[in-house]
Amino acid sequence: MEILKRPMGDYQTNCYIVKIDGKDLIIDPGMGATEWVMANVKNPVAILNTHG
Repeated sequence: MEILKRPMGDYQTNCYIVKIDGKDLIIDPGMGATEWVMANVKNPVAILNTHG
C-alpha cells in the first residue's frame, strides 16, 4: 500500500491517493486537485468525500 498526500484549495484540505493492489482510491479531492490526481492515478476505483 502506498499513500500520497497533498493540501488542496484555499483551505488547504488534504487530498489523499491510496494505492492498493493496482487500484487507486481518491480521498477528499479539493479545488485544484484534478491535475495532481490525473498525474498520480492509473486505475481509479472510488472517490471518497469526507468534507461536506
